[in-house]
Amino acid sequence: MILEKVARAVARYDELNRLLSDPATAAEPNKRREYGQELSGLAETVEKYRQYQNTESELNHAREMMADADDDEMRAFIRDESADLQARLETLEQELRVLILPKDARDQKNVFV
Repeated sequence: MILEKVARAVARYDELNRLLSDPATAAEPNKRREYGQELSGLAETVEKYRQYQNTESELNHAREMMADADDDEMRAFIRDESADLQARLETLEQELRVLILPKDARDQKNVFV
C-alpha cells in the first residue's frame, strides 16, 4: 500500500516534469510556478523511492549470488551484506512512510510570535 502511494507520487512527478517542459506551460507563469512548487514538494519522496528500488534490486542480486555461492566465506559475506541491505530497505520504507503523510497547509504560512 505504501509503495502504491509512492508510485503515484513518482508518476505525478514525471507528469509535472513533462508539463513543465511543454511550451504551452512556459507561456503561463502561474501554471509554471504551481507545477514547480508541486514538483519540488515531491522531489525528496521520488529520490527516496529510487534509493528504495536500487536497494531492493541489490538485495535481490545478493540473494541470487547466495544461491550460487559455493564457498562458506563468500556465503557469510553475502549474508552480512544481505542483512545490511535489508536494514537499509526497512529504513527507507520508514522514511517513505513519513514523506507520504499529507502536508498541513499551515506549514507554508508564516507565524508571528
